[in-house]
Amino acid sequence: MGRPKVELSERVKKFKEDGLYLSDTNIVMCKYCNVRLEGEKLDTLKMHTTAVTHLRKKPDPDPQLGSSGIKRQSTIVGACEVQKRAKTEKEEFVLDTVKMCLKANIPLNKLDHPAVRSYMEKYVPGSGNLPSGDNLRRKYVPQCGVSEKDEVKQKLNNQPVVVVADETSDKQELRTPAVLFLSKCKFFRHCQCFHLFSNNI
Repeated sequence: MGRPKVELSERVKKFKEDGLYLSDTNIVMCKYCNVRLEGEKLDTLKMHTTAVTHLRKKPDPDPQLGSSGIKRQSTIVGACEVQKRAKTEKEEFVLDTVKMCLKANIPLNKLDHPAVRSYMEKYVPGSGNLPSGDNLRRKYVPQCGVSEKDEVKQKLNNQPVVVVADETSDKQELRTPAVLFLSKCKFFRHCQCFHLFSNNI
């Protein structure tokens, strides 16, 4: 009684790292050399995977690039994941840029200046398609406001605080409140001013 016959699929699985696969029509193929192989004999597969031509075409550590520099086509799932990641990273970059401008008191329309655009394109990869200042103001400033408001609420949660404010006017002669100072307080909890302030936050 001889040894049990090994299934072709089982044999090919052993050479998966070497780029061998079984096609839909049960043909053993090498994805790096793009050749058809005789899969019935184990020695044939071993000889191919140790051949100099095969080893030269095996990929570098980057799975999408071969040693010949030919880019391999990615799967649909992989392409979608890359696209999602790029979109998320871009949104995060734009939001962080807006936060930086707001905290540093830099007007957002300054980002539209050609000098700023060329600087960012040169030194910040992927920033060339940054939205215009008007779009940043409409879409991202409210998001920054919400996140800052949530941060203030979290810091003031169950903390007694006194806010002393006064009325002043801005450059356009519009009346605006000005916070003079903040102070922690233990007895100011039920005052109308406190409720007005906490409701506005």
